[in-house]
Amino acid sequence: MPKVSRLEVVSTGARRRWTLEEKQRIVTESYGGPRLVSVTARRNGLSTSQLFTWRRLAREGKLSGDAAPVLVPVEMTPAAAPISSGAPQPAARRTGWKWSVDHDERATPGS
Repeated sequence: MPKVSRLEVVSTGARRRWTLEEKQRIVTESYGGPRLVSVTARRNGLSTSQLFTWRRLAREGKLSGDAAPVLVPVEMTPAAAPISSGAPQPAARRTGWKWSVDHDERATPGS
């Protein structure tokens, strides 16, 4: 039986969370010379497709710290009362609430 000289363990468990600073550093490093995307991705433990996505986002100006969570307005209104069948309704019965969200992709904080 051949002797194993190198063993590589691949973890498929937890998802890695990259900080904005790490992403920007890795993208900058990948532009350091020709054919550095694969080498840079491998060195940092991510796929080349992920690094290409980060590079595209950086070119489009979307890989920055300006991406703050956006709140959208929510309006709660009482749901319409059910149509009466003539039978008396129990006093403790509550009507449901209808939630509507006005979602605008271009919404910004304070708008």
